[in-house]
Amino acid sequence: MDTPQILDALSTGVLTAGHDLRINYVNQAVSQLFGMSPTRLRALKLTDLPDQSETRLLDELRRATQVPVFEGFRSPLALFSPQPGVTFQADVSVGPLPGGALIMELRALDHSEQLRNGRRLAERLDAA
Repeated sequence: MDTPQILDALSTGVLTAGHDLRINYVNQAVSQLFGMSPTRLRALKLTDLPDQSETRLLDELRRATQVPVFEGFRSPLALFSPQPGVTFQADVSVGPLPGGALIMELRALDHSEQLRNGRRLAERLDAA
């Protein structure tokens, strides 16, 4: 069994991108999450995927290719809006690969997790 077959068997989304942030690999879970074919996703950059309101995530992705040593980062509850009318939240981890490439893992939150997180956020805002 080769690596792409193993990655396609995961329920976690996995993408890789070059130092220019251009996507060069997506597993089946990513294709399903975004509702796009792998070919269409490979025409995008990592910075095209998060909702534009996710400024911290977008800044971290851009910074990842500009620092001499990138150690990776995690962005919980990131919002994605890949297409009009399609929005979802996911926990995101980004790490380094050889040659300045990046690997991104996405674990989409199901509806009940999103509702719980929304209630917790509302409670924190009310308490502030």
